Amino acid sequence: MLTLASWNVRTLLHNAKANRAERRTASIPECINDKLMKIQLPLGRNTSVILVSTSAPAMANPGEVKDKFYEELDSLISSVSQAEKLVILGDFNARVGTDYQAWHKIIGKHGVGKCNSNRLLHFRTSASHDLNITNTMFRIRNRNKPTWMHPRSRHWHPESKTGRT
Repeated sequence: MLTLASWNVRTLLHNAKANRAERRTASIPECINDKLMKIQLPLGRNTSVILVSTSAPAMANPGEVKDKFYEELDSLISSVSQAEKLVILGDFNARVGTDYQAWHKIIGKHGVGKCNSNRLLHFRTSASHDLNITNTMFRIRNRNKPTWMHPRSRHWHPESKTGRT
C-alpha cells in the first residue's frame, strides 16, 4: 500500500522531534531547470520513487529549444537507477493520438484525438527508456480523458503521464 502526503520538507528535515522514518528520509525537491524538477520519496526498505514534474516547450518553440529539453529529460531519466520507481508527470505539449499498433509498447489502445509533431520527441524518449504513457492504457470515458482545451480550435486534448513498466 502506498500512502502519499504533503508536508513542509525543510521544516521536517531540520526538526529534531520529527522521528518518523519517511519524514527523515524525504529529499528536498531538486530544480533541474525551469522545465524539470524531481523529488525522491522512500517507499520502504531500499526502495524509492522518483517523481519528475515537467513542462515541455510549446509547439511554437523552435526545434533547438525542444531538442534541448528532451536531451535534459533524457539525462535526468538516465540518472535514475533501474531499481527505483520512476513517474514523470506534466505537460509534454504532445498529442499522442490513437496509433497504438505502431507504438504498442509506448501508448495503449485508449488514446484520443490526432497527434502533433511533438509526439515523436515524446515517443523517442519514452521508447529509449522503456517508458509508457499511462493515461492511454486505461479505458475511461472520452470526456474524462482530455485535460486541456486548445484556445483556437476549442478541442480538448489529454496530457501525458509517463512511467516505467
